[in-house]
Amino acid sequence: MKISLGAIVFCISLAFLTDIIFEKYIVYSNDHSNAGKINRLLQSDDKTEIPIFGSSIARNNYYPDSIDHNVFNYGMKGAIFEVVEPLMKIEFGKDKSTPIIYNFHHLTFLSSPGSSIQLSNFVPFIENENIKDLLQKNGLYKDYMKVRGLRFYGCYTDYIKEHLRPYLDKNETISKGAVHTNAPDKATFDQHIRKRQIMIDDKFALIEKRRTSPAIFTKEDSLKLSRLESLLLFKPKKTEVDRFENLISQNKNRTVILIYTPQHRSKLKGIENIEELNTFLADLEGRHDNLKILNYSNIDLPDEYFKDTGHLSLKGAQKFSGILNDDLNTLLNDGHVNQ
Repeated sequence: MKISLGAIVFCISLAFLTDIIFEKYIVYSNDHSNAGKINRLLQSDDKTEIPIFGSSIARNNYYPDSIDHNVFNYGMKGAIFEVVEPLMKIEFGKDKSTPIIYNFHHLTFLSSPGSSIQLSNFVPFIENENIKDLLQKNGLYKDYMKVRGLRFYGCYTDYIKEHLRPYLDKNETISKGAVHTNAPDKATFDQHIRKRQIMIDDKFALIEKRRTSPAIFTKEDSLKLSRLESLLLFKPKKTEVDRFENLISQNKNRTVILIYTPQHRSKLKGIENIEELNTFLADLEGRHDNLKILNYSNIDLPDEYFKDTGHLSLKGAQKFSGILNDDLNTLLNDGHVNQ
């Protein structure tokens, strides 16, 4: 069967037009989706904006309007440093003097090549060198991503879900990039605590099994223990920390405020080497004049202030952000905060 040149031109034109419409009205239709946030980051020239970067913990734990009316939350689910790095490079490239807030937690400097990168977040911005470099380093870059009509292949569902999010989940409060929910009922929250305790118990049971019964300590046991330790211990990857420090050192005109937000006591309980973490933060701050660290991890908040053991509820985010507002004013005016 012959296909006319006109039909080919029509199909290509239709695909190109569909791409443009989908990009404008779905991908970039809001600034709470990850792609919408990156588009805002690239397009905004607001010299007064104070950005917050980090994972879903950042997205949940900061309530922008309780901190400052110029704050925007760029937090993204699963965004460890390797994902945040190109975004911070984009921000550092702007002619601005406002501080940059970067949310820290004990897994921030893990290395997880490729697995923490959601392609749909970055495909629309493949022409940006920082983003292209991220995908190339992790073996995710493909030439078709530069072709309109083809580039969104495999990503349409992600974009549509994010576009419909405000309409489908009425329990969420979305504001300036931040996404908040109310605390769950007591039974549900108790399940979160039990899951955390089970992880801790499993880790120590496997350690004991390895010590007392090495002959029956299987490869599966070893893999499970390694996975549990990666989640429960503070084990930063030196290469990730080095890249973060290089980024800070190369951009001394901007102050970076690294913030460890309130953690539920059950989560801190699982971090066996928490003192090592605290020493790491103190040493890190001591090496850089333009890096300030605020550690709120031990603030004792009631369960109703948490969504789960690591994420704050709407009420918790508002409470914490009010505290942060006062401390940021003191920090930026006096140079330090007594914690």
